Amino acid sequence: MSDDYEVGRGKPPREHQFKAGNQAARGRKKRQSISLPEMLEKAFNRRRQIKRGGEIVSMRAGEIMIERFVQMMTTGSPRELVMMFSLIEKHAPKFLEQHAAEIAITYQAAEGTNIDLPPSDLWETDK
Repeated sequence: MSDDYEVGRGKPPREHQFKAGNQAARGRKKRQSISLPEMLEKAFNRRRQIKRGGEIVSMRAGEIMIERFVQMMTTGSPRELVMMFSLIEKHAPKFLEQHAAEIAITYQAAEGTNIDLPPSDLWETDK
C-alpha cells in the first residue's frame, strides 16, 4: 500500500472501507423506470375484493371498472350512455359490430298521446 493515499470526501481511510465480498459495496440498486401502460396493466390486473349482495367477491380491478361502466351506462343519464358508446366505439369497435344484430329498438305509444311514432323505414337497414 502506498502512503500517498489522500483521505477526504468519498475517500474513507483504508481501514474503514468496505471489505472484499461485501454486498453493500455495490451501492443501491437503480430503480427501473416503468411506463404508464405498464403501471395501468399492473393496476388493472391487481385483484380487489368487492361486496356483491351479501357476499364478498374477488375480481380484477379492470373487471370491476368495466362492470361499473356498464352499470353507469344502464342506469345513468343519456349523456353517460353516449360517453360509454363513444368509449366502446373508440377502443372496442368489434364489440359493437358483433352485437349490432342483437340490438332491438321498440317504440310504444303511451295511452292518450297524440305524438305519432317514427316511420318504420327510418330504422330499416340496407344490407
